[in-house]
Amino acid sequence: MSSGFTLPISLVFAISGLLYAILMIKAKSFVPALILHFFNNLLLTWSGIIFLGY
Repeated sequence: MSSGFTLPISLVFAISGLLYAILMIKAKSFVPALILHFFNNLLLTWSGIIFLGY
């Protein structure tokens, strides 16, 4: 089964998820992690790493 991403990119996604969790625990709020996740997805979409398929 494949998600369409290479192993290094998948590892970067996994590490960023851990960083979001650490940020959420340190801030005691999900809002900073949510904002960071939004901007990260925005940048990945603009760069073409994530393709929306339109």
